[in-house]
Amino acid sequence: MYSSDKPIQSIEADALGRTTFSRQLAHAILSYKETDNLTIGLCGKWGSGKTSIINMAVETIHEETRELPTDEQMIIVHFDPWNYSDRNQLIGQFFSAISFELQISDRSEKLKEAGKAIERYSGVFEWASYIPVVGQYLSPLATLVGDVGGQLQDIASKKEDLAKQKKIVIETLLEQPQKVLVIIDDIDRLNNEQIRLIFQLVNSVAGFPNIIYLLSFDKSVVVRALGNEQNCNGEEYLEKIIQVPFDIPDTSPEHVNSVFFERLTSILSEEDEVFDRQYWSDVFFGCIAPFLANLRDVNRICNVFKFKYDLMNGELNWIDLLAVTAIQVNAPAHYMTGLRTV
Repeated sequence: MYSSDKPIQSIEADALGRTTFSRQLAHAILSYKETDNLTIGLCGKWGSGKTSIINMAVETIHEETRELPTDEQMIIVHFDPWNYSDRNQLIGQFFSAISFELQISDRSEKLKEAGKAIERYSGVFEWASYIPVVGQYLSPLATLVGDVGGQLQDIASKKEDLAKQKKIVIETLLEQPQKVLVIIDDIDRLNNEQIRLIFQLVNSVAGFPNIIYLLSFDKSVVVRALGNEQNCNGEEYLEKIIQVPFDIPDTSPEHVNSVFFERLTSILSEEDEVFDRQYWSDVFFGCIAPFLANLRDVNRICNVFKFKYDLMNGELNWIDLLAVTAIQVNAPAHYMTGLRTV
């Protein structure tokens, strides 16, 4: 069976020992009682399991708050920014995701009121022009007509309305006790401009009270993007926005190898379960183990190996075939060099 690269959905499926870290993340979120908005960063390389950790943290939050009254339970909003390529569409859907979640049928009247306020704010924001954010502008000049004086008057009116609507949002969110957790995953999939926009939204435009932002990203990608877009030190810029950073610890080689051996056993036929263990040990630690850093590496090697093994089973020593596959997947230049020398 081929293995997909999909994140796990529950703690029961955790094979890499990340449950404790996920629970620590959940507890950090639940322990925040202040009304000021908070931004948490979940940082990890591609393939480190950020989405899986988020899913397990959300599961923990649900488990530990299910006995609370409905009006004390945390509201969780998932926003996937990489579904939108247009900047204005991204902004509109960002606010829509929050306002929609606050207005579903079983919410309190205060929450519904807050959701409607955010919706109105979004509507004004969509048409607001030349709103400065860290030296940049979030939207181009809207369809304004008339002379320059008329344009400036219209811009001033839009900005005044925007400020008024934001004040209403802040007041309505402060009047209700529930925390809203907004999860934005895979930020490192966005282009540089969109990455900058997401951080400006959560830091300034949507810095509402009683909202906790959980942002997931590869730090090196985001630092580079912010540095390029803002013409500044990207790491310092990021540190001003992320108040609580969580760096995903490296998965232990024991956990990764255990999953790899389990996948490998499911691929091999019964005839191949008897092999030279010393030879296997030499090949594994010398040629395969160095390429196994995370679950994504396991899936890539095992998927390609299964395809080859199904085609060539009985023709080659499976240990050699696996070693060649590991090189092909992780060091293709060396693999092609080897082919040319054969």
